[in-house]
Amino acid sequence: MSNYPGQVLAYDAANHEAEVMLVGSMSRILRNVPVAQHIRAHLVVVGATCAVAILGEGFQPLLFAIMDGPGTTLSCRVTASTTFYYNA
Repeated sequence: MSNYPGQVLAYDAANHEAEVMLVGSMSRILRNVPVAQHIRAHLVVVGATCAVAILGEGFQPLLFAIMDGPGTTLSCRVTASTTFYYNA
């Protein structure tokens, strides 16, 4: 499993999925990335810094943390120390 920093480019609230650009690689844009259920929709805003986990080849990435973003405060940040379970 690898974790990558990213930036939210778009968010689909109906499906709780995001479009994410991996930081440091302008050509690496991930679409339809599921957002972990513990992350509330109001935190997933365009421009927010996030963390994406990729469990391995053939697995769908998962946005599991929002570090900061426009309109967020320290009290509503999610830490990257969250445990999550992924069903392939």
